[in-house]
Amino acid sequence: MSGEQLVLSLNQDERATFDNFFLTEGMQLWIETLKHNITFKQSEFIVFTGGEATGKSHLLKACCQFAHEKQQSSLYLPFGDLYGFDPETLFEKIRDVWLLCLDDIDVIALDHAWQTMLFKLYNERKEKDLPLYFSLKTPVHFSEFTLADLKSRLAACLSVQMKRLSDDDKLELIRLQALRRGMLLNEQCATYIIQHYGRELRALMKAIDQLDAASLQAGRKLTVPFIKSVLGADKMHISETPY
Repeated sequence: MSGEQLVLSLNQDERATFDNFFLTEGMQLWIETLKHNITFKQSEFIVFTGGEATGKSHLLKACCQFAHEKQQSSLYLPFGDLYGFDPETLFEKIRDVWLLCLDDIDVIALDHAWQTMLFKLYNERKEKDLPLYFSLKTPVHFSEFTLADLKSRLAACLSVQMKRLSDDDKLELIRLQALRRGMLLNEQCATYIIQHYGRELRALMKAIDQLDAASLQAGRKLTVPFIKSVLGADKMHISETPY
């Protein structure tokens, strides 16, 4: 895969927006802050920390989508997908993008070449007043970065701690996602999905997408028997990748 193809393939995700981001306590203010920063071209450096299923990837994609709507160039890069690509070549292709959102940078914590590139990118963007957003699974001071200068730069960023959704939050989330697709998902059906098809957010969103397609095709409302008929065979195949 060429560098140009890679960069283009990792661009905006129109499905991930601020409007469909599930707000946990304290996040509304951060959403408004992010919108303000992007709208008025603030050059903030922000790191979002939290484990799986906390919405880090969705939020970074939403930032890029919002920047795109404001006619600002933006790019979302999941670092877990970038191994095998030369970091210096990547640096040259992304250095002038206005907003960069770098997801799961923990994966390069022990790789000197990638850390060096990120350190260089950080410093250059600071000089040019270009914003840079990151995500990490753990707070910076608990991370395993071996390049001390990079770790100190990351520690100087604004830090946002993302919280894992409770089961009640997930019930509300999938009901809202179903409603946005024109489906009424009552509490009994939502509880059934959570109990039988996993609590991992990407898996739940895939289940909602499958139900949306099936209900449109069959002209059926969502009931427990219908949900079971649609998702039962795929129970063990729903993705378990981070949200």
